Amino acid sequence: MAGKGSIGGSKTTIGGVIFAIIVGALYLGNGGAIELEEQGEEKEEQIVQEDNGKDKFFGLVDYLPTLTEGKIKIEHDNYTLSYSDEHKQPEWVAYELNRDKVENVVASRGHLGFSADPNLPDWVEPVVSNDYTNSGYDRGHLLPAQDMASDPMAMKETFYMTNVSPQDKDFNRGIWKSLEMQVREWAQAFDNIYVITGPVLTRRAKRRFPKSKKSIPVPHSYYKIILDFHGSDIKAIAFLMKNEESDYPLISFATTIDDIEAETGIDFFPKLPDHLEAELESEVDIASWALTRDAYSVNLDSMWSEVDGTNELD
Repeated sequence: MAGKGSIGGSKTTIGGVIFAIIVGALYLGNGGAIELEEQGEEKEEQIVQEDNGKDKFFGLVDYLPTLTEGKIKIEHDNYTLSYSDEHKQPEWVAYELNRDKVENVVASRGHLGFSADPNLPDWVEPVVSNDYTNSGYDRGHLLPAQDMASDPMAMKETFYMTNVSPQDKDFNRGIWKSLEMQVREWAQAFDNIYVITGPVLTRRAKRRFPKSKKSIPVPHSYYKIILDFHGSDIKAIAFLMKNEESDYPLISFATTIDDIEAETGIDFFPKLPDHLEAELESEVDIASWALTRDAYSVNLDSMWSEVDGTNELD
């Protein structure tokens, strides 16, 4: 997957519209077999209906979201991101996480330092680690280093500055860390999940730093979307959180993917079969993810009550 960055536009579908051919015998409950051939843009070649009437999903080759106008697609061996040169941070980072990567894995990150992304186009002025010094904000990993701790090279790649966004230290080390830990628990429970995460860049910035031409806007909020994409129990869950300390439980921040798409202008799963995409993105599926509903929750409208002026992160 490694390679130089490429420019995306608002009408771009990542990776084009070509789907890989899924070949082989897929054994169904009645002992029969079915061969699935490429169906082009129909996006249905990954679905087989079982005897119980439920759809069984055999996965996609490409789960990447769209890029919004002018963003740069950068691919690494273990994750892909859409980088905003305007905002000096990614609009999304996407990666697959499975049980083998996180089960019984603990690795030290003390020997690793943040560095420039070698796949960033030459014409982009890179953000450096020192830009964050004395800013009051953490160099927040979007792909957490611990998610890649089973592979030293993969872990090193998480320290590229293109995987970093300015986060309030109490947020980064508090509720956001709790969500990252929960995601790793889901990877162990469901074997394979797909994660898309990033800042909301369409809201007014909390502030900017440092005072230079390449100043970095601090996002007001962050999102994380998790997709369990195998078998007949395919499901998704999404979270939207303000970039600040919070004592609310994780359940309070659960929302629909549709809501996050409306906030960001990003189409997160454009290559899923249409009916499946519509179902997954319109629901807040708490029960399937073993989260319990708390007595109180956050109203998304009230989350922005402190945001004034323009809706753009500027």
